[in-house]
Amino acid sequence: MLYYILDSNLNVVDMVDLYTSMIWTNRFWDVGDFELYLPADPKSVSLFTEAIEKNYIIVGSNDLKHGMLPLKIQLDTSRSDGNYIS
Repeated sequence: MLYYILDSNLNVVDMVDLYTSMIWTNRFWDVGDFELYLPADPKSVSLFTEAIEKNYIIVGSNDLKHGMLPLKIQLDTSRSDGNYIS
């Protein structure tokens, strides 16, 4: 699935289509959560750092009514898989 990163005016800033996994949990009575796991190239690190600083919203291409706010970036390193961010 394709995910869009939107600014505060709901304009598309960028798209995320190359990722290893996405966990997206909506909750009816509470705030949901998500985890996106993708290669830690300079573009993705810069994009998600900016998304956190500017309160960008992430929405899925099949559900534009529900969005998630990225709150932190975690760097994962592996000798066999390389560097990833989640």
